[in-house]
Amino acid sequence: MSSISYNGRKLIPCPILSISKTYSRTEDECEKLCPEFEIQLNGTICIGKGSPTESGTFWTTSGSPPDTPAYSVDNALNYALRKQEAIRGLFSQDGLWFEIQPWDNTTPTKFRPIVNSINFEEGQWVDRVDYTINLTTHQIFGPLFPSGEDSITPCIENANETWNLEINEDANNTILTNTYRLSHEINAKGKCHYDEDGNHYPPWKHARDYVFRRAGVDFEFVTQSGAFDIPSFYGVYNHIRSTSIDELGGTYQLSENWIVSSGDCVEDFSVESRESLDDGTTKVSIQGEVRGLETRGTRPSGLGGIPNDAYSTIIRHKYTAASSCFQTIVEPLIFTRAQLYSGKTLNPLHSTKVVTRNPIGGVIQYNIEYDNRPSNCISGSKIENINVQDSFPVDIYAKHQILCRDAGTLFQPSYTRTHYGRSLNADVVMSPSSGCTVDAILNGTRPDWTELIDKVKPTVPIYYTNEHNETWNPKTGNGSLSISWEWPSGQ
Repeated sequence: MSSISYNGRKLIPCPILSISKTYSRTEDECEKLCPEFEIQLNGTICIGKGSPTESGTFWTTSGSPPDTPAYSVDNALNYALRKQEAIRGLFSQDGLWFEIQPWDNTTPTKFRPIVNSINFEEGQWVDRVDYTINLTTHQIFGPLFPSGEDSITPCIENANETWNLEINEDANNTILTNTYRLSHEINAKGKCHYDEDGNHYPPWKHARDYVFRRAGVDFEFVTQSGAFDIPSFYGVYNHIRSTSIDELGGTYQLSENWIVSSGDCVEDFSVESRESLDDGTTKVSIQGEVRGLETRGTRPSGLGGIPNDAYSTIIRHKYTAASSCFQTIVEPLIFTRAQLYSGKTLNPLHSTKVVTRNPIGGVIQYNIEYDNRPSNCISGSKIENINVQDSFPVDIYAKHQILCRDAGTLFQPSYTRTHYGRSLNADVVMSPSSGCTVDAILNGTRPDWTELIDKVKPTVPIYYTNEHNETWNPKTGNGSLSISWEWPSGQ
């Protein structure tokens, strides 16, 4: 004899059973999210016989329980209420085994349902009570599918996924071509489900598992969206995630954002020119910011999600990217940019330089000033101040003050003149010497005055050096020169 039981407790007489199967799908109907089986039991409680008995117990062995000998119309209602209470108590717990056993005792069909409703039809309940029980499950185990029919996990009621790609207007720069902002949002609602062992997996965790299967960047969308002609060599950086969980609602939402770029840094800069009437120089300052982009693990091509450990692994830190970009790309271009955008011919040695580094934010800022002073004469010097003074021959004469002379001072010529003279005074700033060895102190980065002296010294055949002094501070890099010459005026 066929039988139906719940948690090993039989319903006798055996109810009439109906099973319907539907699928929840994505909005485009291309993906099945979860099968749903709706089971309806239409049964009858027989007063005085069957299971449950009038005492509220259920039959668990083969055959049927004996009839109740004390059954009468007087106690029929009492028995009917007890049997109803027993059925409500039996189905008060979800996720127990519901078994349909064929009459020949072959492999049963079974599942762990969620109990939706129990209804006892109205009547006088003298000899019978008709009832209906509605159940739901997402997996049925039977002789053809012992591991579960049409098993789809995680079990999802509905899901939504959107991508958005737009030009990143905040990161226009001359290092890289256009960069883009990519955003990805997935949300899903899970279903209540019991596995074969009776374990209950909360719906929001089903939703979470589904969401993370689709998490991570889809490069096919980036390069084939149709709105932008983004080359395939572009990469994604600065991956940021945020999640929202509604445990009671059974929903899980994940938001992801990236910067899509051909390299792992972006830059912005401006050039400012100032002309001074005080000294006639033009000063050009260039201010900029290099922002590194962080590289994290990505998912393989297509679907399949990105493991949390891959997302958590920083392949290249944003500051490392910013530092490399500044040193190898930006810094070599700074002088060229200052000269190009100012339209001025500038001294390649900057007058001031300020570089600010933010390792946490992955940002390097710079402010460098150049001017149009002449190029330096001393090799390796940073700042130079050169003064040349020439002395020309003048007459030599005597002045006499004579008392009572109306014509005033008497000038007496000597019929000769003074000689020529030239002095050179220079101050420079070099890079400080390193170390405290004799060579570092006496030489190190000490300025070489030879070329400057050769350019300034007299060009006459005969001249005399009457002074030559040099000072050098190896710790500060300051050096000075004082040299003078004299030569006869007859040459």
